Amino acid sequence: MKKIAIVSFFVWIGLLFAFNLGFSLDAPAWVNDGPGEDIDYTNNNTSYSANWAAVDWNGTEDKKTIGYDYLLEINAGGGDYSTADSGSVTSSYPGIPQIAITKSFVLIEGLYRFKVQSKRESLGGWDYSDDYTISDGFIIDTTSPTAQINSLTSQQSSRSFAVSWTGTDPASGGVNSGIENYDVQYRDGQSGIWVNWQTHTAQTQATFNGEWRHTYYFRVRATDKAGNVSSWSNAESTSIDTVTPIATMQSLSSIQNSTSFVLQWSGSDNESGISYYDIQVKVGNGQWQTLLTHTILTSTTYNGANGQTYYFRVRATDIAGNISSYSTPVQTTVQATGVSLSLSASPSSLSFSNGEEDKTITLTATATGPGSITLTRILESRVNYETGTENLSPETISQVIPSGTSVDLSKVVHLSDTQRASILSTSSKSFNLIITLEGNDSYGNSISSSITIPVQVTEL
Repeated sequence: MKKIAIVSFFVWIGLLFAFNLGFSLDAPAWVNDGPGEDIDYTNNNTSYSANWAAVDWNGTEDKKTIGYDYLLEINAGGGDYSTADSGSVTSSYPGIPQIAITKSFVLIEGLYRFKVQSKRESLGGWDYSDDYTISDGFIIDTTSPTAQINSLTSQQSSRSFAVSWTGTDPASGGVNSGIENYDVQYRDGQSGIWVNWQTHTAQTQATFNGEWRHTYYFRVRATDKAGNVSSWSNAESTSIDTVTPIATMQSLSSIQNSTSFVLQWSGSDNESGISYYDIQVKVGNGQWQTLLTHTILTSTTYNGANGQTYYFRVRATDIAGNISSYSTPVQTTVQATGVSLSLSASPSSLSFSNGEEDKTITLTATATGPGSITLTRILESRVNYETGTENLSPETISQVIPSGTSVDLSKVVHLSDTQRASILSTSSKSFNLIITLEGNDSYGNSISSSITIPVQVTEL
């Protein structure tokens, strides 16, 4: 009996060790951050919560302690996780330990995760599950986002126009949750009541429909994924102007006496005001061409060409972007006159005696008025009322005479034997020598001046 008792004792001890040491503990199948469904973001930094799946405790000896160890870990700098807090929950089997906790604890902003391991009391200590079950993590973000309405033009040329906004969620502790949605409000007039326009929208632009001659104000606020809400932004305003402006070219003299002349234009807009003008020019029957674009000027000096006819027109764009039609064209023709040319000769008369063939005269050419003269030819004609007119070959020259100055030109008058005989056959025995200088003024106009010199021819 004693032997049997001893054997039974060791069998019982062996079965006990086999039962306790051979029973494998499972880790929880999942762990959720938060008190219920899994959360990814929160702005609560005074407590944390977690819940996890229960494990199967069947086979555990009565009155043994069972439970869970947990760790709250933080990754504040993007490196390895470190323990922020730890604890355990237990119960005496067959009681079941709790599978959720909420614990007051001061937390800083950052990325956290929750780890749970099951455990059971055994001889001399604890049996643990092989691994921790780890949550997918959550972010604590207590910093509010910022939001603003993007700048609007002061005037709108359509009753429907786009309003856009932006937001940022500043990172703190190396993490942020990001923008979740926006609320946008508007008011009609500076003293109007703010009205909800876009609520909890993820969009960053929408089309607003307003009324002509109304001014609208817009503001926005943002909510991040952790639930932080920004303040309302500063308001941006815009007015609706759908009326086109009016633009007019000032009339011009039909004739311009100079190739440079002044153009003037004006515009009116009783709503937003004139923003700029576009000026076009057409030469003769040509095509309209741009002279000035997007100019705020109301006059300019135009440099044309002598003899050309010009047309000018203008259109205006107001601050709202409304564009007028081009105005009725104005017309002018350039007929510019430059300097005048006067001519004198010394001597003022000539006499060819018997045997004389050449006489020299000095021609003095004087330029008077604006610009200068370029002399190009000297023409010579001889007129006798009995023999008619004889035109000699022109002499080509190139001589510039500035305004207000004179130049002397030496001219040789040649009388051939044939010419002498022809003149001596007349009753007057004389002829008129006509000297003409030709050239152009600064505008390209042809210009000339002539002088008549009496010439007497004597016989032997």
